Amino acid sequence: MNGNRISIVRVMIFIAFVAIGVAALREPSPVWTSLLYSLAFGCNFLAVVGAIVGAGRIRSAAIGFAVCGWGYFVLAISQTNAPGQTSILITSVLVRQTLDLLTAGLPSHERDLLSSAADALFIIAAGVVGGLFAWYLSRRPSDLAPPTLPNTDQP
Repeated sequence: MNGNRISIVRVMIFIAFVAIGVAALREPSPVWTSLLYSLAFGCNFLAVVGAIVGAGRIRSAAIGFAVCGWGYFVLAISQTNAPGQTSILITSVLVRQTLDLLTAGLPSHERDLLSSAADALFIIAAGVVGGLFAWYLSRRPSDLAPPTLPNTDQP
Protein backbone atom coordinates (compact mmCIF):
# COMPACT_ATOMS: atom_id res chain seq x y z
CA MET A 1 0.00 0.00 0.00
CA ASN A 2 1.13 3.52 -0.65
CA GLY A 3 0.35 6.85 1.02
CA ASN A 4 -3.18 7.04 -0.41
CA ARG A 5 -4.78 5.29 2.57
CA ILE A 6 -7.18 7.18 4.80
CA SER A 7 -6.40 6.75 8.48
CA ILE A 8 -9.07 6.10 11.09
CA VAL A 9 -8.07 9.35 12.83
CA ARG A 10 -8.90 11.36 9.70
CA VAL A 11 -12.25 9.61 9.38
CA MET A 12 -13.03 10.35 13.04
CA ILE A 13 -12.10 14.03 12.61
CA PHE A 14 -14.35 14.22 9.54
CA ILE A 15 -17.23 12.62 11.46
CA ALA A 16 -16.73 15.08 14.34
CA PHE A 17 -16.93 18.03 11.92
CA VAL A 18 -20.07 16.63 10.33
CA ALA A 19 -21.66 15.99 13.74
CA ILE A 20 -20.98 19.54 14.90
CA GLY A 21 -22.42 20.90 11.65
CA VAL A 22 -25.56 18.78 11.85
CA ALA A 23 -26.09 19.74 15.50
CA ALA A 24 -25.74 23.43 14.63
CA LEU A 25 -28.22 23.14 11.78
CA ARG A 26 -30.69 21.10 13.84
CA GLU A 27 -30.86 23.55 16.76
CA PRO A 28 -29.96 27.01 15.44
CA SER A 29 -28.64 29.33 18.12
CA PRO A 30 -26.07 32.12 18.38
CA VAL A 31 -23.78 29.76 20.32
CA TRP A 32 -23.74 27.13 17.55
CA THR A 33 -23.24 29.73 14.84
CA SER A 34 -20.41 31.31 16.82
CA LEU A 35 -18.85 27.87 17.35
CA LEU A 36 -18.94 27.13 13.61
CA TYR A 37 -17.38 30.47 12.70
CA SER A 38 -14.71 29.94 15.38
CA LEU A 39 -14.03 26.50 13.94
CA ALA A 40 -13.77 27.98 10.43
CA PHE A 41 -11.38 30.70 11.68
CA GLY A 42 -9.30 28.12 13.52
CA CYS A 43 -9.03 25.86 10.47
CA ASN A 44 -8.08 28.79 8.24
CA PHE A 45 -5.49 30.11 10.70
CA LEU A 46 -3.96 26.66 11.10
CA ALA A 47 -3.81 26.38 7.32
CA VAL A 48 -1.84 29.65 7.18
CA VAL A 49 0.58 28.31 9.78
CA GLY A 50 0.91 25.07 7.79
CA ALA A 51 1.56 27.08 4.63
CA ILE A 52 4.35 28.98 6.36
CA VAL A 53 6.15 26.17 8.19
CA GLY A 54 5.08 23.09 6.23
CA ALA A 55 7.05 21.34 3.54
CA GLY A 56 6.25 19.41 0.38
CA ARG A 57 2.71 18.25 -0.25
CA ILE A 58 1.60 19.25 3.25
CA ARG A 59 2.52 22.83 2.44
CA SER A 60 0.69 22.65 -0.88
CA ALA A 61 -2.45 21.36 0.82
CA ALA A 62 -2.23 24.05 3.51
CA ILE A 63 -1.84 26.79 0.90
CA GLY A 64 -4.83 25.43 -1.02
CA PHE A 65 -6.93 25.26 2.15
CA ALA A 66 -5.95 28.78 3.22
CA VAL A 67 -6.56 30.37 -0.18
CA CYS A 68 -9.94 28.73 -0.74
CA GLY A 69 -11.09 28.99 2.88
CA TRP A 70 -10.18 32.65 3.30
CA GLY A 71 -11.39 33.45 -0.23
CA TYR A 72 -14.83 31.99 0.45
CA PHE A 73 -14.90 33.72 3.83
CA VAL A 74 -14.21 37.13 2.27
CA LEU A 75 -16.87 36.57 -0.38
CA ALA A 76 -19.43 35.35 2.15
CA ILE A 77 -18.83 38.24 4.57
CA SER A 78 -18.67 40.93 1.89
CA GLN A 79 -22.24 40.26 0.83
CA THR A 80 -24.73 42.85 1.94
CA ASN A 81 -28.04 41.81 3.40
CA ALA A 82 -29.93 44.77 2.02
CA PRO A 83 -33.51 43.99 1.00
CA GLY A 84 -33.87 43.28 -2.69
CA GLN A 85 -30.17 42.69 -3.26
CA THR A 86 -29.15 39.27 -4.49
CA SER A 87 -26.16 37.29 -3.29
CA ILE A 88 -23.08 36.79 -5.43
CA LEU A 89 -22.49 33.24 -4.16
CA ILE A 90 -24.56 30.39 -5.55
CA THR A 91 -24.23 28.55 -2.25
CA SER A 92 -25.86 31.43 -0.36
CA VAL A 93 -28.67 31.63 -2.92
CA LEU A 94 -29.29 27.87 -2.70
CA VAL A 95 -29.21 27.91 1.11
CA ARG A 96 -31.72 30.79 1.21
CA GLN A 97 -34.06 29.05 -1.24
CA THR A 98 -33.79 25.76 0.65
CA LEU A 99 -34.50 27.52 3.94
CA ASP A 100 -37.51 29.26 2.39
CA LEU A 101 -38.91 25.87 1.38
CA LEU A 102 -38.09 23.92 4.53
CA THR A 103 -38.48 26.48 7.30
CA ALA A 104 -41.57 28.46 6.39
CA GLY A 105 -42.75 28.54 10.03
CA LEU A 106 -39.46 29.64 11.61
CA PRO A 107 -38.91 33.21 12.73
CA SER A 108 -36.57 35.24 10.55
CA HIS A 109 -33.81 35.42 13.17
CA GLU A 110 -33.62 31.61 13.30
CA ARG A 111 -33.47 31.45 9.51
CA ASP A 112 -30.64 33.99 9.59
CA LEU A 113 -28.81 31.82 12.14
CA LEU A 114 -29.25 28.78 9.89
CA SER A 115 -27.97 30.73 6.90
CA SER A 116 -24.93 31.93 8.86
CA ALA A 117 -24.22 28.41 10.12
CA ALA A 118 -24.40 27.11 6.55
CA ASP A 119 -21.98 29.83 5.41
CA ALA A 120 -19.51 28.80 8.13
CA LEU A 121 -19.78 25.16 7.02
CA PHE A 122 -19.19 26.20 3.42
CA ILE A 123 -16.06 28.11 4.49
CA ILE A 124 -14.64 24.89 5.93
CA ALA A 125 -15.81 22.86 2.93
CA ALA A 126 -14.19 25.33 0.49
CA GLY A 127 -10.93 25.04 2.41
CA VAL A 128 -11.05 21.25 2.36
CA VAL A 129 -11.75 21.16 -1.38
CA GLY A 130 -8.93 23.65 -2.03
CA GLY A 131 -6.52 21.67 0.13
CA LEU A 132 -7.36 18.37 -1.56
CA PHE A 133 -7.05 19.94 -5.01
CA ALA A 134 -3.64 21.44 -4.16
CA TRP A 135 -2.56 18.10 -2.67
CA TYR A 136 -3.56 16.38 -5.92
CA LEU A 137 -1.74 18.93 -8.09
CA SER A 138 1.46 18.68 -6.07
CA ARG A 139 2.14 15.06 -7.00
CA ARG A 140 5.66 14.25 -8.14
CA PRO A 141 6.14 12.91 -11.67
CA SER A 142 7.32 9.62 -10.15
CA ASP A 143 3.88 9.26 -8.53
CA LEU A 144 2.30 9.37 -11.98
CA ALA A 145 4.58 6.87 -13.73
CA PRO A 146 3.49 3.25 -13.87
CA PRO A 147 5.55 0.92 -11.71
CA THR A 148 8.49 -0.71 -13.48
CA LEU A 149 9.57 -4.30 -13.10
CA PRO A 150 13.12 -5.03 -12.02
CA ASN A 151 15.54 -5.85 -14.80
CA THR A 152 16.08 -9.64 -14.80
CA ASP A 153 18.32 -9.80 -17.89
CA GLN A 154 21.55 -9.47 -15.92
CA PRO A 155 23.32 -12.63 -14.71
